[in-house]
Amino acid sequence: MDSRTLPIRVAPHDGEALDSWLEAIAARTRTDWAALLSATGLSSDYARKRQNVVELTDVEAAALAVATSLDINAIHAMTLRRFNGVAVRLLPDRRVDRRFPWSRERGSRFCPRCLGDTGGRWQLNWRLGWSFACLQHRCLLADVCPHCVNYQRYRAFSGHTVPTPGRCASATPGGPHLTRCGADLSTTPVTMLVPDHPVLVAQGLIDAIIRCGASDFGLYAGNPQPTATVLADMREIGSRVLRDARDRELATVADPALLAAYRNSQEFRPKWRTHPDTRRWATPAAAATAAVGVVGALHVLGAGSGAQAADRLRWVLELSRREGRAINPATLGKLRHISPVLARTQLAALGPYLAPLAQLRYRTSETTLRTTQAGPACRAQPLVTRLPAMLWQEWALRFIVRGCSYRRLRAALPVALLHVGTPVTLTQALTLLDSPIGEQLVGHVVGTLERDSRWPDIRSGLIRMADHLAEIEVPINYQRRRSIDYTGLMPERVWRRICRDTGTAGPSGNRADTVRYYLFARLSGLPFDARPEDFGDTRLRFEATEFPRYLTPKLAAALDAYATEFLAVHGIVKEPVIWRPTPAILDALDLPGPDPATIDVPRLHQLVSAAGQTRKGSTRRATQTLSTTPPIVRYLLEVYPVAPRPQARRGEVWSRALRILPEQLLTELYLERGHSVATIAAQTGISRKVVTRLADHYGIARRPHVTPRTPRVDRDWFYDQYINCQRSLKDLSNDTGVDLASLVYWADRYGIRRRASGALGHRATVEAQVLAESAPEVLRTALQSPYGWQRLSRFVVVANLPTLSIGAAQLGVHKCNLVTQIRRLEHDVGGALFTDNPGNGQLKTTPLGEMVLAAMQSMTAVALGEQNLSPGSDD
Repeated sequence: MDSRTLPIRVAPHDGEALDSWLEAIAARTRTDWAALLSATGLSSDYARKRQNVVELTDVEAAALAVATSLDINAIHAMTLRRFNGVAVRLLPDRRVDRRFPWSRERGSRFCPRCLGDTGGRWQLNWRLGWSFACLQHRCLLADVCPHCVNYQRYRAFSGHTVPTPGRCASATPGGPHLTRCGADLSTTPVTMLVPDHPVLVAQGLIDAIIRCGASDFGLYAGNPQPTATVLADMREIGSRVLRDARDRELATVADPALLAAYRNSQEFRPKWRTHPDTRRWATPAAAATAAVGVVGALHVLGAGSGAQAADRLRWVLELSRREGRAINPATLGKLRHISPVLARTQLAALGPYLAPLAQLRYRTSETTLRTTQAGPACRAQPLVTRLPAMLWQEWALRFIVRGCSYRRLRAALPVALLHVGTPVTLTQALTLLDSPIGEQLVGHVVGTLERDSRWPDIRSGLIRMADHLAEIEVPINYQRRRSIDYTGLMPERVWRRICRDTGTAGPSGNRADTVRYYLFARLSGLPFDARPEDFGDTRLRFEATEFPRYLTPKLAAALDAYATEFLAVHGIVKEPVIWRPTPAILDALDLPGPDPATIDVPRLHQLVSAAGQTRKGSTRRATQTLSTTPPIVRYLLEVYPVAPRPQARRGEVWSRALRILPEQLLTELYLERGHSVATIAAQTGISRKVVTRLADHYGIARRPHVTPRTPRVDRDWFYDQYINCQRSLKDLSNDTGVDLASLVYWADRYGIRRRASGALGHRATVEAQVLAESAPEVLRTALQSPYGWQRLSRFVVVANLPTLSIGAAQLGVHKCNLVTQIRRLEHDVGGALFTDNPGNGQLKTTPLGEMVLAAMQSMTAVALGEQNLSPGSDD
């Protein structure tokens, strides 16, 4: 029906509700309620049920604007549409979504004094479940009529009566249906509050949050949240307080006056409505109830830090657990509409009730949210490749605690790190890391750390380390390192060569096995005796643990060089031998283990050097002197190897020689007994040079040294015959009569590079060069080596097979040797022969590989007709 302009206009009050303004118009024009709705275009059933205060359609708002000559935006502002998405949520059918925090679809609280001052005009915000106090008159809002004890504005007006603003419109209990109570609501008694009362502060804060649409107070200071989320947080905490707290607990958040009002409100139970506190999401019926819940919630949310908020929230969770409710991370994770800040605060409050590994999984020491991944492959998989099975000493040393061995600690901490922020179980973590430690030992280690008084800092340190590894790129793939075959690590001959090159004295025992243990742990990140299976000698494990005290800078460099070659053989060429994480991320934490950076390294070197070449007992003595632990001493000796003691000064050597070899003794040994200088030096431990100087000093005439004459060989002739003509040394010796040793001497003196003997000797080299001259261009460089034909032949065999492993088995050689030969062949021909790494996956030849195969096919007929084309074998 078309509406007309009303003859009398009544201006709405600031913040007034739409139904209150229409009542004022009806009272001013003395028009019954149904007639007024019809005159303003609001005569639908929806409007007659007082739902017009929720939301108007655009047609209804336009009709009302025409009838009242009021702006349409001002009309919409008098409905709950003004708070849609902020303090309420409206459904498409113009109803209030009761799942929104503390929403009220019908009914309204009120301030009696405001009604008296305004002539019975109702504020729109009184309809919100979050309005419980009047800031102007400093009192709690009233809930019911003092005469009929009914809620106000819960039911529709009678359409045949003229509304009376400020009077109760509820039906008289026990009277006729059209009889209204009519009590003066401005005389309703309310609880008065002192200035700056927590309830008034809470109401002012909520009004500001609703007005601004977001909040940045307390916990939200660094992470502002929208109003709906903050209200959901308040409902979550406030509902727990109202549901589980008793008078003793409530006294900590509410004063006696508020508690008295709260108790009085609980005594009233309208027979047409169950008490709202029976469901956590329901809106409190009484203003005092809502005030207690909000004050209790702000006591937590208004904390200055996450740790303080967790402490304030913990008693609420304790009450819920005491009531038999399941309070754990799984149940807390089902709370969907709360903010990330509150989610982290609840987990932090729940932390003391969780197992140590669960505390790490849910990061209970943090107050900022980090989402737990849905599966192990998300966050856990990168950590698996970046974590060794034995934690780096730079980090593990800071967690040394009494009652737990260092070896078990290093093995258990990577398992703990893999739990941080991931849903990985203990069994899964042990399997992914290939850890040698069992589940019970992990529980023992982590439990020992938790019982330490510094557990909060220990937990924070573990979380920091896991986050650091998740954010950086670790240059070593430890998962691949753990899968390498280490059976050929550090042969005896290689160790002897390293000792010879570095001047390392070989102590008693099989030191090659010890170094093999040491390098295995250094490269793989596994404990000494993890793999292979024969690495199970307890004595060797102990020696490998103590090996750093024998390290010198030269020996450490030589071992790293060998380790680099070993990794290259296994296809790892871009990774360092060892990587050390930064210990700086553990700064400012009170951890049980001492900081290695506080140890005086020069003093440590001095103590170790004083122990002599074997340095026996040096670790124990340095530990006692420096007041530290043996693992720290061993770690520092590994990172900063001790340089070998410098040789004695010249004066000291001379004085010692004079004491050991006086003139009479040297004369007897040299002249009377006829001992040589070398023999005397070996018997006395004095160098031959010093023995010779002593003889000159004593005036002892030395016997002449007879040196056999070496026949001289002309350099130009030697070079022409040996290099240009490719004659062997044996041929030259037969022609000149000069022995082979003399020819070797003159070749070295003239700087002529000698050819190898045996399979790499003269004949093999000449035959290889002859074969190379007649070969296609792509094969010439490869065939110049005596082993070139063998490498090419093996390449032809392997190119027709799916993998190198099958090729090695068919050829009867080790896979590592075959990989090395293929790489040497690629170097000779100047490019890759296979598209992928020869050690991994299905083989596929490159275009260059196809050219090499074609060239070899062209030479096959010639090769079959030759004899002994493969002069040597480099297996």
